Amino acid sequence: MSDSRGEFAFRVTPTPAAYIVKASLKGYQPAEKEVSVTGEERVEVTLALPSESK
Repeated sequence: MSDSRGEFAFRVTPTPAAYIVKASLKGYQPAEKEVSVTGEERVEVTLALPSESK
């Protein structure tokens, strides 16, 4: 769940790992990105959801 600006945060273990971040909203095409985390760091990911064609 995101806030009113579409932002969210979560914590993961500080070991190196890859994650897939996904976002979806009714009326828009879903988007996803793979993100690598290498330790205790802040990683910003921007996802743009294109409108569904009618």
